[in-house]
Amino acid sequence: MSPPASDIAPRPCRLCGSCDLADYVRLGEMHTVICRQCGLVQMARAYSLDVLTEIYDSLEEEPELLRSSFAEKRVLRVVRFRAGRLQRYTGLRSGRILEVGSAQGHFLAELRSRGFEVLGVEPSSYGAARHREKGIPVINDFLERADLPERTFDAISLFHVLEHLEEPLEAARRFHSLLKSGGHLVVEVPDIFSFAAKFEKNPWNLFKKEHICYYSASTLPVLMERAGFRQVAAPHHDHDGFRLPFGMPLKKMLWYLFNRDFPGLLDRLARGEPPSPAPGRDAAAPAQPPGKPRSPFRLKMKTLRKTLSAPLDMLFGYLAYRLDLGVNLFWVGRKEP
Repeated sequence: MSPPASDIAPRPCRLCGSCDLADYVRLGEMHTVICRQCGLVQMARAYSLDVLTEIYDSLEEEPELLRSSFAEKRVLRVVRFRAGRLQRYTGLRSGRILEVGSAQGHFLAELRSRGFEVLGVEPSSYGAARHREKGIPVINDFLERADLPERTFDAISLFHVLEHLEEPLEAARRFHSLLKSGGHLVVEVPDIFSFAAKFEKNPWNLFKKEHICYYSASTLPVLMERAGFRQVAAPHHDHDGFRLPFGMPLKKMLWYLFNRDFPGLLDRLARGEPPSPAPGRDAAAPAQPPGKPRSPFRLKMKTLRKTLSAPLDMLFGYLAYRLDLGVNLFWVGRKEP
């Protein structure tokens, strides 16, 4: 879906306000630029809230997120991992937590079980309904329209949400105003320049039409410092808290030790090399094709294989985490008293 031309326009850098922007990567209708002043990679045009609403409405909601016991365990592992990191870096054992873009409420349910008072902001009606089923309070709207009290929260969390916001500096300043003195902001974003991102094979996993900004370990701290936060921690980790097939982190570690400057997919795209289309799709198509349905037997065998490989997955995933080789940047900042 292409946004109406009347609703989008070129705009200055979303971080520093500079107009010194250079073309970076084009994928079909998506056009990204990089700011020559601060280095932020971002969509070239500004999107109105109405257009963003259209984009999210066009993204099909997964009717059954937890398709198997293995998938259910994965979701629980991710939220426990994030909750543990939040408590580790903030020192909180109780208090009021706001999650922006709270999906189906899994993370907030985990925090509530640990003694926190929680509130979610989630624009998806499907996601908001799942909150209510769990008894989690939720505001079913975009952050920009949510009515939230200032100086109320001990911590605010956003997991893979900040990259969706058209005005990230304005949002970060609002988070600052919503936090109590000494409160913490916990942000997880994909790091476009991370070592792990070099191993991505599909360009549409690097660049998505609903992603507006593409942060890195250098640009995200600048954004948050301008909003008034002091950095507490900024480690990297992979998508589901160390539980990836062990071959992936092992490959990253070997390349890190022997060939860390190798060109990845992003380097080739930035040089203007055309991407190789994924099987069954046109190179200009913005969305991935649906996967082939799997038989119950194949699903059971896949679950068994993953269960047997779990110790190695966890071991090599943890080693990759200690080397800071993950694709996601887990940034924690503090609002100074």
